[in-house]
Amino acid sequence: MKCYIVCVALGLSIISCLGSGIIRDQKQLKAMDLNEAIEALMYVESNNNPNSINYKENAIGVLQIRKSALEDLNRYYNKNYTLNDFYGEKGVALSKWAVIHYARMYGADNNDLESMVRIWNGGPDGHTQMCTINHWEKVKKVYLSRN
Repeated sequence: MKCYIVCVALGLSIISCLGSGIIRDQKQLKAMDLNEAIEALMYVESNNNPNSINYKENAIGVLQIRKSALEDLNRYYNKNYTLNDFYGEKGVALSKWAVIHYARMYGADNNDLESMVRIWNGGPDGHTQMCTINHWEKVKKVYLSRN
């Protein structure tokens, strides 16, 4: 099991062993490292651009966090982050924290990377929505092309 320290510089107390997860694909079961999966998600969300802004969806940063997800995270974890906190290089580690913990809030764990990606894409019940499957397939394709 690999351990990643994701936000130490930010002083967040959420650090844990992230381990690895499994791609739940009928055709190809493959161990998928959480950190590498998040890297693939960052590529799909913003082409790894921490300064990315999507004005149409009001999403910001390398993982394109939206106000609704931010409000959920702030409420659940008793934080006061703003969208600006996720912008630029300073927001990359915080964005990684956000995607992991947002998915956890809604039932995904570090071993369920498909649900994590789909919840990030589609909200609290994203892992049950058909419209998030294409997003998961894009992330999985990027991940597999790198490994």
